Amino acid sequence: MNMLSSIFRDNRFRPEDVPKFEGKLFYEGDRRRPYLERFFVLLILATIIATAGIIGDSTATVIGAMIVAPLMTPIMATAAALIMGNMSRAVNRLSLVLIGVLTVVFLSLIHISEPTRPY
Repeated sequence: MNMLSSIFRDNRFRPEDVPKFEGKLFYEGDRRRPYLERFFVLLILATIIATAGIIGDSTATVIGAMIVAPLMTPIMATAAALIMGNMSRAVNRLSLVLIGVLTVVFLSLIHISEPTRPY
């Protein structure tokens, strides 16, 4: 039991940890553009991988696409902003999640709406 209490005692979230925490979740200022570029490139790649997995009936490929998809960071950032009471950050990150989801749906619809060619 002493080891467990030691783990909890040593891994507390302290006020001095907040800037480091915010730096990992909230990309603002000069860091925003490179983050968004990487975000959408990974999102598009994840969509392509997931579409290939669905067409090929491969569960493992779809799971691989989930690993590539970068949606977890803005989801965690939304939750963190809500907990911290920063509504502008929460709305900003939630809108990024929604735009990401709509992008994936739109890209999937483009692929589905293509006419099939006979072989």
